Amino acid sequence: MTFKDQLDFAGEEDYDFKALNYTRSWIITGFIILAVAIALAAASVALPTFVMIAPSVFDASNANVNKARSMGYTQVCFTSDNTCQQRDSSYVDEYSTLMTNLRLAELAMHSIAIIIMCICFIAALALIIVWYKQNRDNKCFRNWRLIIGIFIMLAGFCLQSSIIMFHVEQFEDKYGKSSGYPYGFNQWSEKQRTTTSIDYGSGYILLWLATIFCFIAAWIFLGTYCCWTLDDVDIDDNPNPTLPRFSTDTGNMSKRGTEPSIMNQND
Repeated sequence: MTFKDQLDFAGEEDYDFKALNYTRSWIITGFIILAVAIALAAASVALPTFVMIAPSVFDASNANVNKARSMGYTQVCFTSDNTCQQRDSSYVDEYSTLMTNLRLAELAMHSIAIIIMCICFIAALALIIVWYKQNRDNKCFRNWRLIIGIFIMLAGFCLQSSIIMFHVEQFEDKYGKSSGYPYGFNQWSEKQRTTTSIDYGSGYILLWLATIFCFIAAWIFLGTYCCWTLDDVDIDDNPNPTLPRFSTDTGNMSKRGTEPSIMNQND
């Protein structure tokens, strides 16, 4: 008895099989969302707009910090003359200091996440191409989707870690005893501390959006691992095909699965 003959006992609908295009459409959707996450994460690194600082009170004793400015991982930009300078060892004054360990860790986790997402993007593209050439699903493709989903999830956690360390850095700058943190808050006068506006900029918002899209893409790839098609059942090489789910209920053979004795009998 062939597998197709056994459909009298267990049909495709009994095992919640999905059409091949159903699974592939979800993978393509996840692929596009992953591309958006990569673009957002890259833009977040490039834009020096994590924090927007806008003083409203002039302090003659520290005139330099009266300038409105925005800051990113490596740059500080002044809105008055639209100029930017690097936040490195050659630029140490009231605006910023050397690259701190916290900010270096933020940048490292952010960069690692982008690298992982790019690798997953290439792997997903290869999966889609090979999948369309073979026009069938199998366990290899399912495992491929699972691995991609796991690594995209890891990239999402890296982005989330970068956000957490950013807030730790900001907390240390405002309330820590050291004045060596990048925003220079502890170096300001009391009047400036209470009147200066400090807001999150577009770089910070883009990082959050990249994190959200990254997690969505990860769950899509992980979820499609559970999508079964008839191609998952190898009827050519295995005389006793196995199904993803079965029942041992002998009282009603129309339920999910069949008994081994029924599966093995010949015509």
